[in-house]
Amino acid sequence: MVWQKNKTNTLGSAVDDLDLTALTAETYNVFLIHMIADGNIMGDFTIDNNTSSDDYARRSAGNGVENTAGEQSSIDITIQMSQVSDGFTIMYGMNIASEAKLFIGQTMKLSATGAGTAPDMSEFVGKVDTTTNSGQFTSVNVNNDRTGDYAINSNITALSTD
Repeated sequence: MVWQKNKTNTLGSAVDDLDLTALTAETYNVFLIHMIADGNIMGDFTIDNNTSSDDYARRSAGNGVENTAGEQSSIDITIQMSQVSDGFTIMYGMNIASEAKLFIGQTMKLSATGAGTAPDMSEFVGKVDTTTNSGQFTSVNVNNDRTGDYAINSNITALSTD
């Protein structure tokens, strides 16, 4: 299995959404997401701009607190980040036509400067099970549902293989 760069998006201005569109549909994907907070942000992951309230389910643990939710409109991939935060997510996704799309990942974020404070972390699994999209997804969206923005130089990159 050889991983290749599928697509990347580095922000040139502060915005609410960190998206990759027109992806080459591949079976196996790795998403590398670097989020720089400009105010309060929280990343919610969706595919193909689908925010239907019953297509997503997830299980997550942030700093040891576990949470499960079904029939959601997205998959939460981060803990809330504030102005001083800088976060990084590694997420793996399976993209098989006519099957639920499965994801697993981890996020870490800076909680305070210096070696005296450990970084915050979250881990998550999620699935997208939709009857309206029986093919493979070709876009991913990391939407912010808080009052801030993703700052300049925030980045999302997709690596993929078949």
